[in-house]
Amino acid sequence: MRGRERREAVAAAVARYRAAGVRWSDWARAHGFKYQAVRDVVRGRSACSHGEAFRVAVAMGAIPEPPPELRHLSGGRP
Repeated sequence: MRGRERREAVAAAVARYRAAGVRWSDWARAHGFKYQAVRDVVRGRSACSHGEAFRVAVAMGAIPEPPPELRHLSGGRP
């Protein structure tokens, strides 16, 4: 998934959660993420290509989880 596709997918996922009335602080706590990381993803400040922002985007269902043999390359937990 390329940069623009990733941004569009994350924006679509954020729109779905907003339509459902999800509070981001509650969502972050329920999924074990730092609120700041979730906020950066929601506001589009992060590319969501690695690290915690990547894991947030995967948990939101915005981008697919990488296969197990490639998780170490994209920031997914091994």
